[in-house]
Amino acid sequence: MIMDLAAVQVELAKRFAQPLPQYDRRHIVFWQDPEGEFREEIASLDLPNVRVLVLDGHNSFMAKKLLTVDDTEHNFLVYVPFRYEQLTDNWLLDIELMSQPPFHADLVSSWLQELHIPETQEFHDLVARYRRFFQAKERRQKFAALLQGNYTPARFILGLMGVTVGAGAATPAAILRQVLAAGDERTDNTCYAQLQHYGLDDMFWRLAHQATGYQAEEKPALSQLLVRIFVLASDYGLGRRLFTAWEPGTVQQQTFCYDLLTEWQQSGRETFGAAAHYAEQMLAALEQLEQVRPHDLCSFDLFPCVDVAILRQVMRDVLDNLISPEDLQAIIEARRPLNWQGQAEHGRRRQTDDFYEGLSQYAAMRAFFDAHALGFHAAQPQELWQAYTSAYYQMDAAYRMFHVAFARVLENQQHPQLDDLFKQLAERAEDLYANWYLGQLGENWSRICAQELAANGFIEGIPRQEDFYATQVQGQKNRIFVIISDALRYEVAASLATALRQEMPSEVQLTGCQGIFPTITKFGMAALLPHQQLGLSVGTHGYSVLADGQSTEAGARTAVLQSAQPRSVALRYRQIREARRAERQAMVQGQEVVYIYHDTIDAASHTDDTKVFPACSETIDELKALVRIIVNDFGGAHVIITADHGFLYTYRPLQEDSKVARGVAAEQTLDVGRRYLLARQGASPENLLPVRFLQGTTDYEGFAPRESIRLKLKGAGMNYVHGGISLQEMVVPVITFQHVRASSVRYQQHSDRYAMKPVGLQLLTASRTISNMAFSLKFYQPQPVGGSWQAAVYDICLVDSQDNAVSDTQRIIADKTSTDDPERTYRCAFRLKDGTYDAHASYYLVIRRADTQEACQREPMQVAIAYEHNEIDFFS
Repeated sequence: MIMDLAAVQVELAKRFAQPLPQYDRRHIVFWQDPEGEFREEIASLDLPNVRVLVLDGHNSFMAKKLLTVDDTEHNFLVYVPFRYEQLTDNWLLDIELMSQPPFHADLVSSWLQELHIPETQEFHDLVARYRRFFQAKERRQKFAALLQGNYTPARFILGLMGVTVGAGAATPAAILRQVLAAGDERTDNTCYAQLQHYGLDDMFWRLAHQATGYQAEEKPALSQLLVRIFVLASDYGLGRRLFTAWEPGTVQQQTFCYDLLTEWQQSGRETFGAAAHYAEQMLAALEQLEQVRPHDLCSFDLFPCVDVAILRQVMRDVLDNLISPEDLQAIIEARRPLNWQGQAEHGRRRQTDDFYEGLSQYAAMRAFFDAHALGFHAAQPQELWQAYTSAYYQMDAAYRMFHVAFARVLENQQHPQLDDLFKQLAERAEDLYANWYLGQLGENWSRICAQELAANGFIEGIPRQEDFYATQVQGQKNRIFVIISDALRYEVAASLATALRQEMPSEVQLTGCQGIFPTITKFGMAALLPHQQLGLSVGTHGYSVLADGQSTEAGARTAVLQSAQPRSVALRYRQIREARRAERQAMVQGQEVVYIYHDTIDAASHTDDTKVFPACSETIDELKALVRIIVNDFGGAHVIITADHGFLYTYRPLQEDSKVARGVAAEQTLDVGRRYLLARQGASPENLLPVRFLQGTTDYEGFAPRESIRLKLKGAGMNYVHGGISLQEMVVPVITFQHVRASSVRYQQHSDRYAMKPVGLQLLTASRTISNMAFSLKFYQPQPVGGSWQAAVYDICLVDSQDNAVSDTQRIIADKTSTDDPERTYRCAFRLKDGTYDAHASYYLVIRRADTQEACQREPMQVAIAYEHNEIDFFS
């Protein structure tokens, strides 16, 4: 399609009517008509004050003499009805370059004008070459919007490909990423098919070659290009050659590939995941990664199998005692924020979470062992009690959380290649906990408390469970809520207390009292009720525990409470949970003392001992929710959380040397469990410690096995036990929770103390100069997590003066609880993106909150590196 002569005359008249540029005395316009479509009509042109010079390919010398010597005053239209084979053939090129842009009267020229593309022969030829692309107005509009008037021949080609594949940007990385995300030659890759349709596939492979060094021996393949990109990105990410069978790339190519993949990983996880899995298989990446030490893999995250490689090596090192707990925790800490580790969306756990969690808890157990390798040698029971409630209980917590993770590993079977190693690790954990910790702690405790237990049934100088109501409930001026969670042992309560402090404005205190013997539900629940004296009612079918002569069974507890405070009630947790808000409020209306009975841990043991530890986690969540109900629905402020008893649990089946016979005839036995015996006075079983029972007011005596030994009884239930005198069974937690309302005077006066706020993060590294493409920085968390300070997640990257990211983005999960400043530091490795850097330009390290993207710190930095960046050249 071409313009008619009238339209041509109008357009040319506009050209010659334009104001002359400074220092010019006339207009010279070259009309490029390589097909000679207006050769016959050129003589009909009527342009006032314009002379027409027609070239024929043989009059170049005459034309140049005319324009430069003979006539330097008049306006000229130079008509060129042919195409020069070489630029050197154009004797008028210097005049043409100094003149107005060439005039064209074809459709291509109209597109150039429409898109405001420079009307040079080079761009005219490019538009003509890709005429099919420009035929659709929608594509032309997208092309113009993408390039924003910034036209160079290279950007022109990038713009064509960017629009064709829907990349959203005219950059090599965006184009390659969009094509590769659509599949490879084995699938119906619509992006690549479109490139072929518009004749851009050759340019695509030129781009791939220059950006990545990919060169096909025969027909190029997208799958091989993808693998090549992963190879070069791995070289850059690890700072070493990993896949030596492949040709190395330049530093710029490595940087480009790394940037492409990390940006793809962050923006399109599903398609990136498929690509990474394919590259991983084609490269046998797991075998190669296992040749790299875990410390060097910590910040590398391009392949899904990286975590498997790290975990396999780390678990072998742990089993061979080749890694310290501190180094193990450092590796786990470094892996937490990364992408394969970080893909926990919509509440889904990550595939390797449980392995890392188990290793972290094992590291805590091992660190505890290293700190107490000489054992537990307290001289007085009060001393050991204090040590347990302040520190030793953490070993119980680590063991529990290790087995929660281990149970999920067994259930999910996500990584069979890791399972055997993790099972060996579980054996090590069992040896540490059952053989060393429970053995030595139990032996020392049994020895130093035996005399007092035999004489009194309790340890002097330690709060007693029987005094709970008198010391914690009686005489309170305000309404009080007491939550009694069956088998909530001390270490679980410690985790609950921490969570309450972190999640609600409150004052929370955790203390312990010694449970009544035997440490079973029947006696523990009775001890928590108001009474002067506990007793027994023995019948032909069993016995019950009495409080001042009243039954303490579940249905009678409200009556016992009302004997001390008439405005009292005993409720079950499930009643409250399942009731509507108005129904809940009616249950407690007018009551001053509300006892709420919760049973998840002990109930789990009735079906399967292995469910006990997961039930502890469930209990923490349920009790937090219950406290919120008390605060929000009941208007309560004072809550006490306690238990009837603790428990012992070991995962491994017990050996015969961990069991003893009760040594008392059945007719002399009132009650017997795995960890206690109540027998008629006069009984003297061997191998059991005597424990004075109910102050000697009954006809029965109590006995308990030493350490963590169980009594031989028929039936299941050997792993989860309670009733005995171990610290895990006897130490009954007492959490005192005092809610601080935002409207209260205390809150207003101490808002910094109670208002929930995220911990901060600051750059700690002193130097502000970056001199390498890969660099490390150290960061500091000013406040420990706890109280009103909550954990926070931060994203960190380097940006230029226009806020464009020039490095990869690293994430820090700021959740350290240590009060020791040096222990609240983090080190992150960064890599600069492929580009040109100016030592005199402004760059900034920006720390942002991951949830809000709010910038918390913007630190000026200098980038002084010797790095040459070469642009893509499609035409050399």
